[in-house]
Amino acid sequence: MNNKPNERFRAGRMTCALFENEVEVAGQPCRVLQAALARRYRDRWGYWKSEFEFTREDIPLAIHVLKRAFARMTDRQIDDEIAWAVERAASEPLRQSAKSPAA
Repeated sequence: MNNKPNERFRAGRMTCALFENEVEVAGQPCRVLQAALARRYRDRWGYWKSEFEFTREDIPLAIHVLKRAFARMTDRQIDDEIAWAVERAASEPLRQSAKSPAA
């Protein structure tokens, strides 16, 4: 959809960015969140760089930011499912009970 991440999670040098992409599933457009993990650092000239190989010390930080990203992704999935159910319920007519109220 766009090139900017929706959210970023950071711990030390590790960062995990969430991007929203649109894919087609069974002929229907569907939003999908994807995570990108990188170790960020400045080079000797002061420019920001990304590294995709991690040291032993980076692994716990990577796990931490990935857990946070996963929690956000699952929260969003639940929110999307609730919104879809509300939309579906709003579009369906109310059903009347076959029983009439007691007089």
